[in-house]
Amino acid sequence: KKSMTTGSASMVIQDINPHNTQAVISILRDKIYTDKPKAALTETVCNAIDEHRKHGVKRPVDIVITSQNIIVRDYAKGLDEHGVMRVFFQYMNSTKSDNNIDIGGYGIGAKAPSSYTDTWYVVSLHNGKKTTYMSTLDGEVGKTYKMLEQDCDKDNTGICVVIPINNERSYIRDSDSNNFRQIAYDLKNMIGCFSEEPEVECYYYDSYSTIKDH
Repeated sequence: KKSMTTGSASMVIQDINPHNTQAVISILRDKIYTDKPKAALTETVCNAIDEHRKHGVKRPVDIVITSQNIIVRDYAKGLDEHGVMRVFFQYMNSTKSDNNIDIGGYGIGAKAPSSYTDTWYVVSLHNGKKTTYMSTLDGEVGKTYKMLEQDCDKDNTGICVVIPINNERSYIRDSDSNNFRQIAYDLKNMIGCFSEEPEVECYYYDSYSTIKDH
């Protein structure tokens, strides 16, 4: 606000009405991506690559596509519960804001699967625990559930993001699986232009059950 009579000015920090936080999250989730399937896969893969670079992992990130799911698997250190909640389910909270090396940095990209589907999953393998979380929408309110925790090999670490295909909010329906294959192919080639070693590998299966063989 400015006072024209005294020549002085007062300053007010602009912010968000806390009562409208969910409305803002809805915009970040549903309005900023024009190509939602591409955003869901690309943002997830780029986050996985960042984790590999951060921890010096030399093997590629895996993209697995079936007729039912897209799975993006990294082999970094995984995350504890606080880390999972911060990275994947809390908007505008990023672990990359203090450097110029990582691909992301605004605390939005890891949530990109929510732009494509109402329900998706994060599986974290960390410190001998395999923990599964589910992100889902209740109306316009995003909710996260800790679904399952199991023991696993301490040397088996990383993050696995599972994005279901062809559910209620899919935008391309029957062609989604083929569309994701093309997105993955283009993404692999693009990333390959900037790296001597392959940072992404793609695998295609007819059904989810065959992934165990992989």
